[in-house]
Amino acid sequence: MAPHRKVLVIGSPEGVVPDNVWEDFCTRYAVYQYDFPTTKDFYQSLKGGACHDVSGIMRIGLNVPSGIEKVGNGWTKRALEHFPKSLKLIVNFGHGFEEEDVPGLNARGIEFFNTTGGSEATAVVATYLIISVFRQLNRYERMLRDDQFLSALRHSAQTAIDPYGRKLGIIGMGSIGQTVARQAAALGMEIHCIDRPNLRKLLETVQHEDGYIRGLIPPVALHKDLQALVAVVDCLVLTCSYSAATHHLLSQEVFSDMKKGMRIVNVARGKCIDEDAMCDAIDSGVVSSVGLDVHYNE
Repeated sequence: MAPHRKVLVIGSPEGVVPDNVWEDFCTRYAVYQYDFPTTKDFYQSLKGGACHDVSGIMRIGLNVPSGIEKVGNGWTKRALEHFPKSLKLIVNFGHGFEEEDVPGLNARGIEFFNTTGGSEATAVVATYLIISVFRQLNRYERMLRDDQFLSALRHSAQTAIDPYGRKLGIIGMGSIGQTVARQAAALGMEIHCIDRPNLRKLLETVQHEDGYIRGLIPPVALHKDLQALVAVVDCLVLTCSYSAATHHLLSQEVFSDMKKGMRIVNVARGKCIDEDAMCDAIDSGVVSSVGLDVHYNE
């Protein structure tokens, strides 16, 4: 019987991968646990040590033992020249891969994958932030903790409003965006998006279905472009992927086209927003509140 292929695992699966799944994985591959004090030791192992013949690398990234230098984002770019010829596959736990050298890996015959899933969890965070930017929950919680109850009560009576009946613009109608749309629609919000062929086809398909399928996506008002969208919605949530096309998607120009009092929620990537332009928009009153799950430099 052929020997199991060796897989290097960076981080612990505990609390991340179900025990039965991990046990099955270990019967299929020869698992080597990352235990290098420094990345220099790791690189040396890839060249001629225990990892010189690995076929795959799984970076979980969590629960790294103390005394072990963290292998953070962008690690494939730094380690690229050290990878052995035997390496064919890298799996990175996490949704972002813009900091990894995917073209460089592919040029060396190494496939790179990041994990999927988590749409519900991310959408719940987005929905919480949507409610928060309308009700300004975070602000008033801090005031209460500082014994400013009466001030918080008076101010909230003037500025905190419900999202019911408000218009929500969603940028990025993949699985996360669609889940946010369903949850926001349940709050009584109107859903607005940019007109895209794939989205239009999805809406037309769902419209002719019944039961569960029809409930996958609520009614959506479509707009010709981003400028047209931001001019009418009360809140804009970003659930898109990060790419050259979405870098600084919310720019100074876009902020200038926004409806006054706009609320911004970002659960996509920090670099989708020009943060300097956003701060200017907050100072000028164009943007009334912001809910961020991500930041430009994390």
